[in-house]
Amino acid sequence: MKNIALIIVILFYMVGCSLKAPGKTPDVPVCVMPAGYSLTEAIDVADTALTKCPDRMEDIFMALVDVAQHKPDIDNKSLFMNLFKRHAAKGHISERYAKSVIKQYFSTSYESIPAIKVNMVTTEMDSIKRDLKHELSLKKIGLVECCNDITSYEKAEKEYARILNFIDNIVLNEAYVKNNS
Repeated sequence: MKNIALIIVILFYMVGCSLKAPGKTPDVPVCVMPAGYSLTEAIDVADTALTKCPDRMEDIFMALVDVAQHKPDIDNKSLFMNLFKRHAAKGHISERYAKSVIKQYFSTSYESIPAIKVNMVTTEMDSIKRDLKHELSLKKIGLVECCNDITSYEKAEKEYARILNFIDNIVLNEAYVKNNS
């Protein structure tokens, strides 16, 4: 009986220690992630979330992508672009980051093209091609799945093929010069 009473006292003490005193919890911003089927409404939620939690931009953007995929529309591109521009202007995200994401997902040109130096192309060719292929997959998400902009995506595919041909030609020319010198 004495042991049971001692166990009960210890349990009450442990429960009492685990409770925090009111008013001593730090304020943590609540970042509600955008959801639903309306991109316009989701962007309103994203605006609030980005104001409170700019470090969650990637999570918020991917949540918006999920919403946009429910109803792909060409107007979604401008909604995304305006969101990024607005928050870059407010200083919530960097202007460089905003331009980079817009270009990777919603442009026909490529962000991942390095400053091509002939002497580096042969050694870096596989990673350059891998980066370009990844960016093409992001463009498919942005242009096709979010914006239903098939025409722009086809232009991005053609640009991708053109860049690969250019890189392959540089490598072939370099090999030709080495073999014929």
